[in-house]
Amino acid sequence: MTTPESSENLTRALELIPKITSVRDAKGVEIPNGAITKDKTVTLFGTAMEKQSVDIFDGTTSKGVATADSNGEWALTVMGLSVGNHICTARARYGNGQVSAARTFTVTS
Repeated sequence: MTTPESSENLTRALELIPKITSVRDAKGVEIPNGAITKDKTVTLFGTAMEKQSVDIFDGTTSKGVATADSNGEWALTVMGLSVGNHICTARARYGNGQVSAARTFTVTS
């Protein structure tokens, strides 16, 4: 039997919006949102529904797919970034395909 509380929790779980929680350079150093890096390889870390996949985008360009583990955590390394501004988002491959808030950084030479 489903109670109103368990039904509400299920609805919240189904609506979990992916998040990008961290961006780190190739040495593992955090790149704050809006910051500058010289590294053309970064790893994005985030959260999503456990065992579900997210598409990672830099602007409108797909950079790959990451799958959340049993704790709802995912990571994806992106290599070969161009010099310039980068606007990264994670789009759920589940539910309504909700999109995370953007995480931005600039690669300089």
